[in-house]
Amino acid sequence: MAVQQAQQTKSQYRILPVDQLKRLGDHKYASEGRSVIDRWLQGFWNYVVELMPLWLAPNLITWVGLCVNICCNLVLVAYNPGMEEGVTVPPAVYVACAAGLWLYQTLDNIDGKQARRTGTATPLGELFDHGCDSFSTIIVIVGLLTMLQVGTSYAGFATAMLACTLYYVSHWECYVKGRLRFNEVDVTEAQYLIIVGFILTALFSESIWAIEIVGIQLRWVYLASSCAIAIITGFGFLNSILEGGPGPDGTTIAETSVLSPLMPLFAMLMGINHMQSYSCYEEMPTVFLLGAGCTTAKLTCKLIVAHMSASKLDQFDVVHLVPVVFMMTEFTGLSPTHRAMLCIAFWAIDLVMYGVCVVLDLCDYLDIGCFYIKPKKSS
Repeated sequence: MAVQQAQQTKSQYRILPVDQLKRLGDHKYASEGRSVIDRWLQGFWNYVVELMPLWLAPNLITWVGLCVNICCNLVLVAYNPGMEEGVTVPPAVYVACAAGLWLYQTLDNIDGKQARRTGTATPLGELFDHGCDSFSTIIVIVGLLTMLQVGTSYAGFATAMLACTLYYVSHWECYVKGRLRFNEVDVTEAQYLIIVGFILTALFSESIWAIEIVGIQLRWVYLASSCAIAIITGFGFLNSILEGGPGPDGTTIAETSVLSPLMPLFAMLMGINHMQSYSCYEEMPTVFLLGAGCTTAKLTCKLIVAHMSASKLDQFDVVHLVPVVFMMTEFTGLSPTHRAMLCIAFWAIDLVMYGVCVVLDLCDYLDIGCFYIKPKKSS
C-alpha cells in the first residue's frame, strides 16, 4: 500500500523512467555457485551477522565497509602517489589496508544476510551492493599496484583496466543469463590474495617484491599470475555469454543481442588507453587510474540497472565524450596533466551524481530508506 502511494504521488523521477523502476522493483535476486573460500566462511559470516542490531540497515553495513576500504587505500596512495620503487611506507599503513579490505569483504558478505534477517531485502540492496563493488574494484587494485611499486609501467595500467573489465564482464554474463554466477576461484579468493600481499609487505617491507625468481622480480610474478587467473576467468564468462541467453533466439533477458554490452566498454577503454599515452599518466598514475575506474564503474552500474530491469542497455554515455574533449582541447594551452585533472574530476562527479540519483529514485519508488529501516506502516 505504501509503495503504491509513493508511486502515485510522484510521476517524475530524477534519472530512471517509471516503467524501468517498475521492473527494477519487481526484480528478484538470482545466483548460482559459491567459491571455495565462500563455502568455508559461511559459518563465520552467519555468526557475525547475528552480532548486528536489528535496527541496522543492510546498505549502511555495505557503505561503512566501502568507506573504510577507500580511506585505508587512499592513505597508502598518499604515501606513494607515483607507485615508485624504493619509497618506504610505514608498515602500519599496509596492516590498515589488509584490515580494511578484510572488513569490507566481511561486511559485503553479511549485508544480504542482514536484509533477510530484518525483512528488508529489496532490489535496492543488490543494486547498492554491486554498485559499491564496482568502485571498490579500482580502489583495491590501485592500492595493490602501489604496494607492488610498479611505477608508470604499462603493465600496471593494463592490470587495473583488466580488473575493471573482468567485473564488467561478470555482470555482462548476468545481463545475458539473468543470474550471477560465482566460480570456484572468485572475488573472495582474489581479495584474500591481496590481503596476504599487504601483510607480507608490512612484515618484510616493499623490498620483498624485488626478490628475483628465475631472473624475474616477485612483483611481476605476482602480477602476471593474478592477470592470468583473471584472463582465464574472463574467457569462461565470455564462453557463457556466447552460448546465449533465455530470450528469443538466444538473446539476453532484455531480448537484446548478447554482444550489446561490448561497445560501451570497448569504446571507453580505447579512449582511456589513448589518454594514458600522454604525460599525464606518468605524472599522476594513481589519480589517473582512480578517475578511469570511475568511468568503468558507472558503465558497470548502468549494466547492472539494465540487467535488474530487463532493459535495453544504452550504447552511449556522456563519459564517452571525455577522451574526445581531452584530445580536442590541446589548442587551449593547458598541459595534458591539467586537462586530465579536469576529465578525472568530471568522471568522479558524474559517477557520484548517477549513483545518488538512481538510489534516490529507487528509494522514492519503493518508499524505503537507503541507510535506515523505515517503520512499517499499518494498512
